[in-house]
Formats: sequence, C-alpha cells, structure tokens
Amino acid sequence: MTDTFAKLFEPGRIGKMPLKNRFIQTAMHVGLDEDDGSISTPYRDFLVTRAKGGAALITVGGAYPHISGRGFFKQMGADKDEFIPGWRALVDEIHAAGAKAMLQFMHVGRYSFPEILGTQPVAPSAIAPRIPRGTPRELTTQEVRDMVQAFASASVRAKAAGFDAVELSASTGYLIASFLSPYSNHRADEYGGDLAGRARFLVEIIRAIKEKTGGDFPLLARMNADDLLPGEGNTVEDNIRLTQMAAEAGADAISLTIGWHESRIPAVTMDVPIGNWTELSKRFKKLLKVPVIMAYQLTTPESAAEALREGAVDFVGMARPLIADPELPKKIQEGRLEDITPCVLCNTCFEKIFAHEPVRCTVNTAAAQEAAFAIHPAAKSKRVMVVGGGPAGLEAARVAALRGHKVTLYEQSDSLGGQLALASIPPFRHRLAEAYKYLAIQARKAGARIIMNQAVTAELVEREKPDAVILAAGALPAMPPIFRGKSNAFLAWDVLRKKVQVGQNVVIIGGGLVGVGVAEWLAAQGKTITIVEMLKRIAADAPPFDRMGLMQRLAEHKVRMMPSTIAEKLENGTLVVSKEGGIQESIPADSLIIAVGAKPNQTLLPALQSRVAEVYTAGDCVEPRRAYQAIHDASKVAREI
Repeated sequence: MTDTFAKLFEPGRIGKMPLKNRFIQTAMHVGLDEDDGSISTPYRDFLVTRAKGGAALITVGGAYPHISGRGFFKQMGADKDEFIPGWRALVDEIHAAGAKAMLQFMHVGRYSFPEILGTQPVAPSAIAPRIPRGTPRELTTQEVRDMVQAFASASVRAKAAGFDAVELSASTGYLIASFLSPYSNHRADEYGGDLAGRARFLVEIIRAIKEKTGGDFPLLARMNADDLLPGEGNTVEDNIRLTQMAAEAGADAISLTIGWHESRIPAVTMDVPIGNWTELSKRFKKLLKVPVIMAYQLTTPESAAEALREGAVDFVGMARPLIADPELPKKIQEGRLEDITPCVLCNTCFEKIFAHEPVRCTVNTAAAQEAAFAIHPAAKSKRVMVVGGGPAGLEAARVAALRGHKVTLYEQSDSLGGQLALASIPPFRHRLAEAYKYLAIQARKAGARIIMNQAVTAELVEREKPDAVILAAGALPAMPPIFRGKSNAFLAWDVLRKKVQVGQNVVIIGGGLVGVGVAEWLAAQGKTITIVEMLKRIAADAPPFDRMGLMQRLAEHKVRMMPSTIAEKLENGTLVVSKEGGIQESIPADSLIIAVGAKPNQTLLPALQSRVAEVYTAGDCVEPRRAYQAIHDASKVAREI
C-alpha cells in the first residue's frame, strides 16, 4: 500500500465505537430478506462477505421499525422481538470477520407502495410524491408520538442482538426526511411549521433512543446535505442547521447524502463527476462537532483517499463500490488496485431494487448471490475456445480459466470490448470502459490466452480441436433496405469508430440508447442533430437513472427529437418522414446515421455444432441486450463447462 491510501486505514471512532479503518459499508436494501422481514441466508452471505473484505463497519438494513414503514418486497423488519436471534447470529459472523455491525432503521413513509403495505402509506402530510406512488395518509399527532417510540423500541432490540450501533435513515425523502422538509410537511401541530418544528420528530427519536439504550450506545443519522429540490425543499443552510440539531440531540455521527428520489437533478449518475460532493461535505464538517461520513460519488480508491486528505470527511461511506467488489478495502491495502472490480456508475443495482428485484451488479456477477455464483474448480480441465472479445467473451474466458480450463479467446479486430467499448465513447460514458478493461486483465491473470486480429473459421476450429467453444461473437447492426447503398447513410457503430466523416446536418434514425448517445457526441462537436424514432418515447431503453440527465443535455444541445415518426425515403439529400396523423415532412440531411438495433451474430454456429461436442452461446449473439445481461449470461455458461 502506498502513502496515497494511508489515511483510509487509520483507526477512527464514532462515539464509543472504535473502528479499524475509515471504510463504512453504508445501508443498502438488496431485496434478499424473507417475506416476514427476517434475515435470509443470501443476505447474511452478502453482508459477511463484505465484512471479510475489510470494511470497518457493516450497515445492516434499512429495516422498518414499524410495519407502516415497509416500502419494498423482501425488506428487513425491526418491529418484532422475534428478529433478535437471527440478528444475533449475523452480528456474531460480522464480528468474527473483523468488522463492527450497525442496524439502520428506514421507514419509507410516502414512498411506499399501497400494494406492498396492503393499505395507504403514511406521511407527515397528505402530499403525493412526484414518483408514482399515490397520495399518503397524514399521521395523527398521537401516531407520530407512537412512531417515535417504535424507533426507540427497535433500537433496544438492536442493542440486545449485539449490534454496535444504530442509524436513522433521515434522508432522500423517506419518513423522517419528509418531516424535515417544507416540501412535504405542511402540518399545523408541533411537528410542522418552522425548522425546529419540522425537526421535532427526528430530535425526539434520537432522544428516545438514547434514553432507552443508554448514552454510550452509538447512534448515527443519515441526512441530506442538499435535497436538490430548489425552491421546494430545505436549503443547504437549512440542512446544516438540521444536522447540528441532530448532533445536539445526541447523534454521534452524521452520514451525508445528496438529493431526494423526486429530485430532477442528477446526484449519482455517470454525468456527475467523481468527488463532486466533497466541497459540500467540507462545509458540514467545519460546522459539526461529530464525525462526518459521505458516500455519494466517492466510488474509487483515489477519490476516497483524497476526500480524507482534504478534510471533507472523517469516514468514507461506500455502497455501490462494495456491491461491485466486497474486497475493495483489502485489495487497496494489499496494493492490488488493478484487481478491484470497478463500479462503473451504471446504477443497475438501483434499477433492480426499484423494480422490486434482488440487487445485481453489471460487472460483479456474484453480487447478492455469493453462494450460487461461487467459482468452483471444474471436474475435468478442458480446452475451451472463446469466440469474441466483448464483455461476454472476456467474462466467459475469465471464469472458465479460474475454474482450471485451458482457455484461448479469439478477437477478430485489434481491440477488445465490443459494443461496450463503443458505448463508452459518448459524453459521460467513459467509465463503462473500465468494465471490459478489468475483465481483460482478470482473464489474462486467470491464465486465458487472448489472441487479437484473428477471425475464427471452421478450419481454425478443426486445427485447434477444442473440447468446448463459447460463441460470444456479439451482434450485427441492422441497415433498413431503404438506406442500403446510399453514400451518405452510415451505421452508428462506424461513426463512433471514426471510420466515416459526417456532415453538419445530421439525422439519426433510431432514438434508442445508441442513437441518443451518438446524438449527444456529435452535438457536442457542433453538429445540428435530428433524431427520428418510431416509438413514442426517445431513449426508451436508457437506464432510468440516466435518462433524465441525458434528455436534459440533448435539450441543451438543441437536438430536435421526433418520436412517433417513421423514415420513408431519402432523396437528393433530404429525408422524408411521416409523423402521427399521416403528416409528412422533409428534413435536410447531409448525413444519415442508422441506429435501429442489431441482430445476433450466429454465422459461425452451424460450423461449430458440426465439429465440437460442446457449443455454448453467450451475450449479444444470443439476443442483443445491455452489458449486464451479456456478462451474466457468459458467467453462467462458463460455470457449466
């Protein structure tokens, strides 16, 4: 380990709780608990794996302290004494792995789904959130007081189970946060009104927990630094005062977050720079007398270390980076930086959770399924040929080699990464390149040979005589017949590869993620762009967490977007399109860029099946999809050989 990262491994303290280093695995709902709120074996595996990876403090939950706070299927509960034995067993395992354990309480409040609760969600006021949930019911004054005691009782259970600390989720729009904010709290009783009134619920919870658990039992509050609700939520100055009030009430540390789920300003996506929020956290740290934690956009070892060196934080919180690599702290300490599975900020993890599915990671296929995706030695070592050096081929080669097979990967071009390499070219997408670069390094380290500029033919297969072949040849771009042979019609992939030159007035046929990525890339170069898309929604296939910022940037670049429009013909440098209602329009087009999808490349499959006993397919040559599916497909295939 170099001096660059030394501060990450200095011991620290929160209240009376000593911590061996500055890594805190922050709370994350991963969708693995049992239906009754108890801890499942997969969730225990997930947490203990990260404790073994070197983090000083493992946050368990969020767990609902009252049944009305349940917001997700498979969410952990904290409202019953029956949970204590399971917690105790988990805490013992976390301690045995060398980490401390903290239980977070998260009452989802107005963000819950009626179909999950079986009743109307509750909130400080009957104000519907912008995200699709419905209007909640306003809690009565007595119900608010009862809720305070529910938090306190849950803390007593946590202490009885051996947890080293508890944390309150008071951020991002959940129940406590919605009490704090003038946007969602319009109450007329003592729990509303001015800043002190809106903070009363949080302050009373902290005091009740301290009273019931003893002053020495550490309590953390996770709170917003910036709501990102300009003109509606609390200002940064309001939030500074609220965190001070929490500390004065007894909170032993403040863990800062950014934004509400309703915010229209990106906080954790690829277009937000790494370390973007540290200047903000510095303001809180200067004014708070308790330790400050920040997780948002501190996703790399370098950014985490820099935040500590600059005095922006006392501890580094990590959720997504530890989903991607549970051994991140250990690998930094051992100087194995190139072995760290990168978090590429794709937010597949968030996307899965908000779809009520277990959390998953694009690059780390074992995340939240540690036992099922453990890599075991093959019963017999085989000669395995992998066709294609995209993300699927690289992952297949990596896993097969780790299992003891003799693996050779063939890539017909002079570069690796396939479509993922192309996807990393448009603005703010460069971190995607880290995924395939990591997979290539790890495949080679595992023992796989990678041969470039070599197309696989039937003759090559007969000469090499592999025992098994994994076909990961990707997909072939589609070219509509009406544009074939047109001198100014180009495939989007060729444009991104800079194989062709495009004119000033550019029309892109296809408004999916590929098309809008090319549009933003060319618009940033000063081109005049029109996107023609037959669906009713532009960028319909974009990850939900990325789409908002992407559409805002396209608007800023004055990209003309034409959904529900069909390209009819190209003549004399003009594209004729049909819009809804049968209206036709002619659009000047110096260059046409085709981004209408792709089809599986299975050209080699018949020759392989007639020559090799075991033939597998993985990635886009099965069906064109996102990198997440391609990598996971390949990982499963490589475990079967």
